[in-house]
Amino acid sequence: MKLQRINTYLSNNSENIQVIAISLPYKQFNKRFKSISSFWRTLSNGTHSIAGVSNRVYFNNIAGTYISVQENGIIQILIVYDERNKKLNQLQVGSRIKKLLSVSCEINYGSYTDFKLRIAEILDIKQNVQLFGGWYKNNMIG
Repeated sequence: MKLQRINTYLSNNSENIQVIAISLPYKQFNKRFKSISSFWRTLSNGTHSIAGVSNRVYFNNIAGTYISVQENGIIQILIVYDERNKKLNQLQVGSRIKKLLSVSCEINYGSYTDFKLRIAEILDIKQNVQLFGGWYKNNMIG
């Protein structure tokens, strides 16, 4: 039921939804982080900083969800967020992610429309999705 509500919310607000897609070898990811939630906590709440701004400050007030899938030794993480809460700079986000994961990870950016099919594919096989920020605190998805 939660997945259906997420799909409905994304479809109804698609013009404001942005996606950051991260891909890297699962073994490389697993050496540093044992779970996606651990990665997200370190990225969004960590004290790593770029240009004097910590990740905790930079990602403050971002709201959305992250979903992931592991296929053929590659882990793909999609960070799906509503840019009405906060617009993220691609260069800043990419630098912060690569600082945590390594330079060899691949990062792509786009709108919900660009990633709609991939999100649907992952949600069809993924049974655990985690909300964050205002979507979690305000129970926007339920």
